[in-house]
Amino acid sequence: MDVKYVKDADVGYDLDLRLRELLSICFTKPGDEVFRDRRYFKECPSHRWIVYDEKDRLIAHVALHEKKVDSFGQEIPIGGIAEVCVHPEFRGQGLVRRLLSESHKWLRSHGYLFAVLFGDPLVYRSSGYVLVDNLLQKNKAEDGTVKWEPVVAMVCELGETKWSRQSVFLQGLTF
Repeated sequence: MDVKYVKDADVGYDLDLRLRELLSICFTKPGDEVFRDRRYFKECPSHRWIVYDEKDRLIAHVALHEKKVDSFGQEIPIGGIAEVCVHPEFRGQGLVRRLLSESHKWLRSHGYLFAVLFGDPLVYRSSGYVLVDNLLQKNKAEDGTVKWEPVVAMVCELGETKWSRQSVFLQGLTF
């Protein structure tokens, strides 16, 4: 079972159906029904890594958004990891670690210093992710005011550069 890279722009009809099926099987909380109709939660990612089994069934997936954060005037490109999933029959085989490893290689080769995701520390710690408490997201209140509020996130440092200890502002939507 090899990990395969797919640019999202190259996803055809068949793969789109398979992605939506896998995502719908793996994500079942309220709101996740969006995967019945599209292959992403909030916005379409640029890149994907997928795994097929020996019967050509899509069994694992990771999406990657090319994002930016700002830390006191310094704009930093990050890889936003999303829709990480493994079909229930294939869990516990290290597929998440393999998918993340491949996406991290791609990020490093394209000059990214960090990968960021929102997920369970028990799952992602073994792939180099640590919890951070200084990532802020822009939220609009009912009265129209905008506030920067902290979000629980995990970061993987992809090289020697350390994640800032100061506030880091996520530009655009979460992933």
